[in-house]
Amino acid sequence: MTFRRPGWRRLMVAILVGLPVLPIAAVIGAAFGHPWIQASNVVLLAGFVIGYYLLLGREPGLPLTLTDDCVVLIDWKGDRVETAWDNVAVAEVRGRVNHTLVLEVDDPQQVRPVLGRWQWGAHGRWSTTSRIERPYEIRVALVGMTPSVGRLRAEIKQRMPAR
Repeated sequence: MTFRRPGWRRLMVAILVGLPVLPIAAVIGAAFGHPWIQASNVVLLAGFVIGYYLLLGREPGLPLTLTDDCVVLIDWKGDRVETAWDNVAVAEVRGRVNHTLVLEVDDPQQVRPVLGRWQWGAHGRWSTTSRIERPYEIRVALVGMTPSVGRLRAEIKQRMPAR
């Protein structure tokens, strides 16, 4: 099963994240005696939405493919990163609002291509990078992912070997 972040979903997330900028722009406009619907505020909001949309497109990890044999991710360069389920020590979805897939491998030498220490933490968005806790941990932001996070949890539960 493949989990991805389609363009329309990225756009919806970017718009929802950008909406709180409108009241801030209104307060700033009122404080300085300008109407809140100035062209500069609209340009600022549009720039924020477009920037976040592009940022989501550059996030590593998706599309994520789960097969019976392995987990396949896409890294920050667009290359495939693949590991067998037997090599996965931890596979879980964390977070209630901002869902993140956390994978930790037993043997980084079995990951194709071989995973270096702290390698995944050196890339991706700042919030994901700052939360890497173990040297061979992979974190994938699931914002705007389809199918649902619940479906991903069910697929992981079905495929993870009993430990």
